[in-house]
Amino acid sequence: MNVSVILPCYNVEKYIERCLNSLVQQTMGDIEIICVDDKSTDKTRDIIQQFANADKRIRAIFLDSNHGPGYARNIGMHNANGEYVSFIDPDDYIDTNFYAVLFDLAQSQNLDVAKGGFFLTDIANGTEHVSKLNKSIDTNQVLFSGEHHSAIYRREFLIKNAIEYPTDVVTGEDSVFLSRLATKNKKIATTDTVFYHYMFNRPGSLDSANFSHAKVMAIISVLNYKVAMLPTINYDSGFIEQHILLNFIYIFNKNMEQADDKKLLFDWLVKHRKLFPNDMLMRHYGNRRARAIQHGNFKRFVSPKRRFLFLFKI
Repeated sequence: MNVSVILPCYNVEKYIERCLNSLVQQTMGDIEIICVDDKSTDKTRDIIQQFANADKRIRAIFLDSNHGPGYARNIGMHNANGEYVSFIDPDDYIDTNFYAVLFDLAQSQNLDVAKGGFFLTDIANGTEHVSKLNKSIDTNQVLFSGEHHSAIYRREFLIKNAIEYPTDVVTGEDSVFLSRLATKNKKIATTDTVFYHYMFNRPGSLDSANFSHAKVMAIISVLNYKVAMLPTINYDSGFIEQHILLNFIYIFNKNMEQADDKKLLFDWLVKHRKLFPNDMLMRHYGNRRARAIQHGNFKRFVSPKRRFLFLFKI
């Protein structure tokens, strides 16, 4: 088996058919598709079973209770047979030659990771754009901090290095997976000839615009995971900037359902400010907000002198 594709599924009856169709239509036939249903309560299970009955490459794993996407992905990875594994979300889809191109790239260069392009669609307003992250990764592999769906990973490499998804957070588990990957020596290459099509701001999804208190606490846990990695690795400033500071900016830009949650995030940043050199804080936040972090001044940090706190591009 060349590639095992792992789908964590939970209440995605409106989207999963498009995703599964993009998988069964892949030009590379030597794949298996592992659908791990996380105790859905809608018709997701029925749709998975229908596809599995029609295509022997599809394997269905139905969990008895809900555990979250990280747990479901780990279950899929440990049940996979492929030389490489890939993780796709059921509300997204991929080009029909996605896995053929990435597997050929991985084989030709004996890669641990082969990453494709990333095409983003904002469901809320219909805007679209192509990510430029691959250019950064080509410069420095440690900058692979997002878009984990758009790659294939050598399964033996992941298992040997204990690179898994955390199971105790409700969102952001993919960024911990990539931070763990970034700390290991690996061979990686990118290509923009095939694309993963990522749909975000879907109502009810974990990446929707409004963040609940539980999601904010999960992101703080994710940030703590990443900080805990620092003493055990030989990292460069790129790891801190890309995996920690930009992760913080991404969540801070979200709308919070509870007004105090931005203060909770700011307090986390102040607590760990000694990790970040002053010039790094100034580069990301500007002189005024860098000083606010150093002095723990939340009001100054969120001062409305500018309309937007940050200009952040995915």
